[in-house]
Amino acid sequence: MIQNILKTIRGQAKSVADLERALAQIDIPGLEADAEKLEDDRRRALLDGTDKDVEAVERKIEVANREIERAYAARSELERRIEQARNAEAEQVKFARYDAAKAQADAAAKELRKAYPEIGKRFASLLKVLAEASLAVEEVNRNLPDGAAPLQDPEVEVRAKLGEPEKTISEEPVDVWCYSAARDNSVLPQEMQDELNAKYRGSDQGVISSGSAGGMISVTRRRLIRRSYIPRSTNVLPSRLTAVALPGLKVGDPAFWDGPAYTDARTVLATLARLAEARPAPAINAADVMTEYADPKAAEADDLEAEQSSGGETYRQAARNSSRGRISAVAQQEEAHPATVAGHTRVDAEPSHPSLRLPKGAEGVSPSHHGFSPSTRDGRWPHGL
Repeated sequence: MIQNILKTIRGQAKSVADLERALAQIDIPGLEADAEKLEDDRRRALLDGTDKDVEAVERKIEVANREIERAYAARSELERRIEQARNAEAEQVKFARYDAAKAQADAAAKELRKAYPEIGKRFASLLKVLAEASLAVEEVNRNLPDGAAPLQDPEVEVRAKLGEPEKTISEEPVDVWCYSAARDNSVLPQEMQDELNAKYRGSDQGVISSGSAGGMISVTRRRLIRRSYIPRSTNVLPSRLTAVALPGLKVGDPAFWDGPAYTDARTVLATLARLAEARPAPAINAADVMTEYADPKAAEADDLEAEQSSGGETYRQAARNSSRGRISAVAQQEEAHPATVAGHTRVDAEPSHPSLRLPKGAEGVSPSHHGFSPSTRDGRWPHGL
């Protein structure tokens, strides 16, 4: 069993389901029970068997213990791989969602670039048509022909809900119970109608409780006309289409429409003419351009300081060029005067701090003699020295 599980571990990457099936096959309690049984056999062999019997059982115990160790190791490894596989699968799901969302976003952006400019142009054209028609209607209504009804504004005619007179849906005669003393036809609720019809069959007079102790109210059954109707309504005007703002496709592009929500037709036409002449904002707005003055020498000094602090190539090159000849001269003087070199004491003992250690081959030279110091970070001199 353990060997088959080990094959799963040694094989190619498996899915979470495959790894979980392999983990479920590991029976550590069963293996430990088998090993305990072999221990019992060993104790019996020690008492009743020969040395060969004991050795045979001990070999089995050794194999059983190894199987237990392998089972623990396999379980730990499978649990680790299951966690990794789950994380990988979760990451794959996230990437799939990401790719799908990106594809959807790319498609939407493409559609926006293609469709929105056409929508904006058509909307502006529609506003122009409506405004021109509204002006024509306004002009005609000022001097109507004899007997002609006034024309309606085209947007109001299409979009508004015009008021209507009261409209009868149905009429029918019905017998209903009413309060006898009421001057108007105060019809009782339907649940009382059913109760009175059952109580006073064949009679048009009855009484109901007034709600006070012992009080009664007279009621009469009358024939009335029941009419269903729609009440008269008034005009309901919508918000004008000019209330819709259609900005340009990009920031800085002229708007397709951007005007007062409620305005007359002449203002609409004037606004459309103004927007038609508008042009996209320049890539660089002159008002956004700023001016500053800098000292070129100060800038060069700042650059050199930055290169020195970062160990730049320019600094290393300058150090190498300026000091190569000096080191050669110092080496010659050192041969003649081993104790001192150009007034500087020779350092034979190694400095205690690592940052003060000199490079190999330059132990007897003080670094300050050459006009610069080695790096205090790693104790090395500039490259090439």
